[in-house]
Amino acid sequence: MEWGHHEAIVNDLVCLRGLLRGVYHLGTEDL
Repeated sequence: MEWGHHEAIVNDLVCLRGLLRGVYHLGTEDL
């Protein structure tokens, strides 16, 4: 198991969480 690859996956998950959080906030503002 390569740590570099693992860190890349973690970074991708963090980015996805950030995008989902932004979309969620935009959706709630419309309500």
